Amino acid sequence: MNASHEHLHQPTTDPLWRESYYFNLLGSDLAAETTIGLRPHQHVAERLVLVYYRDQALVLIEPGPLAEFTPSALQATPVSYHCITPLERWHIHITGQSLVLPLDEKQEITSFVLKAHSGQAARRTPVVLDLDFQGLMPPYLYPSAVLDFLGSQTHHYEQVGQWTGTVQVGDDAIQQVTGLGVRDHSWGVRDWLLAEEWYWVNVLHPDEYLVLAYGRAGAEDWTGGGFIHTGGNTHPLSHIRVQAQCDDTTMLVGEAQVEARTDDGRSFLASIHRQRGVQVVHARGPESLLRMSTNIGAAGDCAWMLSHGCREQIGTKET
Repeated sequence: MNASHEHLHQPTTDPLWRESYYFNLLGSDLAAETTIGLRPHQHVAERLVLVYYRDQALVLIEPGPLAEFTPSALQATPVSYHCITPLERWHIHITGQSLVLPLDEKQEITSFVLKAHSGQAARRTPVVLDLDFQGLMPPYLYPSAVLDFLGSQTHHYEQVGQWTGTVQVGDDAIQQVTGLGVRDHSWGVRDWLLAEEWYWVNVLHPDEYLVLAYGRAGAEDWTGGGFIHTGGNTHPLSHIRVQAQCDDTTMLVGEAQVEARTDDGRSFLASIHRQRGVQVVHARGPESLLRMSTNIGAAGDCAWMLSHGCREQIGTKET
């Protein structure tokens, strides 16, 4: 890893080549997932902002003209990321009209967004986020091929960090917010419809972090990777086990159990009950947060794509 990894990479000739930057932010008042995904062969940049703020859920999803990364900034209005210190610190600024998700209705995010974009009446409200992200550990570069269930020759690294800043929703006063989060940067062939099933999980305690990605393409074997960071050291995962169940009526994740271990015997367990595909729940105490993203149900970071559907029962999988 060096500073040059933070910038754009030369695309291959594959039409599905994609370079993306993600920031996933977890706090007591605000949780947000935001990304800029560049597809140079389609001359488009995908923008996503998914926000859980107090009792509201808001989403802004749209394609737009291809953005360029200057020496320090990636600008894809209404989303922009500025690299303050490579591999350490970033600034995130978002301002735009977001769809207000109806939390009392049992429909997944993908269907709601597609209906709204096709003309169905939906309420919108202005959202402004202005945040700094400071890394708390060196970025972790995934070994090659472990994420090939999303496309071949994909390079990917992740970093846990502390974020602080302000949020304003609608006419409300500007509020100070803070929390923990994970950012990632990937480049290579990325085909969202290739993965038959995939899971992305991060569990963040004040002094210990678990981050993993796990999935399969079609009838292929399950693969995945990630890390546990504890005591100031990062330990790659050698074992991942996921057991999940999906509600075939509401397309919400019913239950999910995650077990991860390292070669030296460190282990981590996490569980989710009755949550959407992307949701925030307390994991271990009031200062600990967990996020799980999955394509079984409403995957917020794939909401512009049609869902594969769901499976009433997903069995136990093991690397």
